[in-house]
Amino acid sequence: MPQASSQSPPRGAAQFAAAPGAILRPALAKADQDAAERLARALGLDAAQTERLASAVQGGSRRPAVAASLLGLAADAEIAAAMAGLYAAPLWDEPIADTPPAPPGGLNAKFLAENYAMVLADGDGGCVVGLVDPGSSELRRGVEYALGRPVQFRTISFDVWRAASHRGLAVAPDGETESLADAERLKDFASDAPVVRYLDGVLARAVSERASDLHFEQKGGRCVVRMRVDGALRDLEPLGAAFGAGVIARAKVLADLDVASTRAPQDGRATLQVRGRPTDLRISTTPTVDGESAVLRILTRQGVDFTLGSLGFDPPILEAFEAQLRRPFGLILVTGPTGSGKTTTLYAALRRLATRDRKVLTIEDPIEYVFDAINQTQVNEAAGVTFASALRAFLRHDPDVILVGEIRDPETARLAVQAALTGHLVLATLHANDAASAAARLADLGVERYLLAGVLIGVLAQRLAPKLCERCAAPSQASPREIEVFVQHGFAAEALALRAAPGCPACNGAGRHGRLPLGEVFTVDETLERLISAGAPTADLRAHLGAVPAFQPLAHDALRRAAAGEVAAEDAFRTVGL
Repeated sequence: MPQASSQSPPRGAAQFAAAPGAILRPALAKADQDAAERLARALGLDAAQTERLASAVQGGSRRPAVAASLLGLAADAEIAAAMAGLYAAPLWDEPIADTPPAPPGGLNAKFLAENYAMVLADGDGGCVVGLVDPGSSELRRGVEYALGRPVQFRTISFDVWRAASHRGLAVAPDGETESLADAERLKDFASDAPVVRYLDGVLARAVSERASDLHFEQKGGRCVVRMRVDGALRDLEPLGAAFGAGVIARAKVLADLDVASTRAPQDGRATLQVRGRPTDLRISTTPTVDGESAVLRILTRQGVDFTLGSLGFDPPILEAFEAQLRRPFGLILVTGPTGSGKTTTLYAALRRLATRDRKVLTIEDPIEYVFDAINQTQVNEAAGVTFASALRAFLRHDPDVILVGEIRDPETARLAVQAALTGHLVLATLHANDAASAAARLADLGVERYLLAGVLIGVLAQRLAPKLCERCAAPSQASPREIEVFVQHGFAAEALALRAAPGCPACNGAGRHGRLPLGEVFTVDETLERLISAGAPTADLRAHLGAVPAFQPLAHDALRRAAAGEVAAEDAFRTVGL
């Protein structure tokens, strides 16, 4: 073990305290290449792999072991074993402590992180420092000189170091996180193999578990990762703040977003292969008090055939909606909150309408799925393409059917009504609590009531409820409160066939597998037309609909599904607010 007192200070060692961010690299390019060749021979790399490794370490920008791991030339454990043998730094085979010692005086966490090193132990037995690449003699001598006492060096694998950095154990709070604010560094980090592998892996897991969204949320010095399955969020393993920033940056790179911009919301899309199938991603980022957060909406056509019959609506609801689609012109609205399946319903409707003798145009934000028989336009406000501007242009293109992804402002609302009045069938989504509220919502957006009354064909309101797992669902006894709710809504207590699901391997213990649409639909009749034209309050519209035998409210559909054992009673109650 070399003693600090017997050494002359290596070049740059005195800068450890004065300039903590300094990174010692071999001075000669030949030394870099020799180290890379030694590692390549130890790993048994072929000529092409050796050349890739040599190019990556050229100029000392990265040490060979780090570069080999980032390039994925061998498993991290194999690289660590090779380095341990080449440089007489035994592998560290003990668990990494949850609270490892702080860097002793003379060193700092940022310097260690920049050199892929960490303090493993510091006590009576001396200081033990782990190195991903122990091949730099300058680094080893510099660490010993800075501490002024003996140091034991051990080889650690890149994934061990990275796991420690995820938990904030190998990166100073103000170190790598701050350096990642630099756009170029963030872009480089986003291209690192561990970041790429992590995002690829978590996407594959999300697809295999049928997740609809992945959430990356920067909170309290770490990145919380969650995925939404059947409408419920599940926690995954958290990431360190710096690594989480790299994953978010990687998602932004895929969507061609501005990696350097972290203080303004951004939206984009990307298509990539996940588990061997094309998968569309809708990527949205937003700044928060703790840093940038991102949501990745996962869209795959696997299991979605976009036909009306496959949606799962109750037959009377589906029949009424299909009858509305047979009308030659007018306005059909689908309402519901975000994530309630409105777009899927409208896509299924367009597939029914997109025949060879019809021209179908859509304006969407964003386009979730692309169909050959439909002319689809993406909103791009920076380029002046808005719902309103696209609608104005559509009216000059002689369409038969127009889809408006969302009516969200007065101009779009008026143009949609105008298009329906001039002989086009217009389908649109609208945020409203239920079907009866749609007329009042459009009136709030400035649409004249008498115009709406003459053009509105009907409204479908929908929600999605988690479906019980058929593998583990079993009959369940209704509680007194559940019986009370069912009876209040006209269901006989003795006719209930409730079920519950405790969870099993098939549903990952959730007790739910898939989702069912709940809906209510009405078609405008003469009475409704008079009420809408006269500006009647929503309560009057609901009262009229309650007297129409064919109309069943959303709550009734939810309770019917629960009474039949298709969804859990608590899920039905929660979905419709009972």
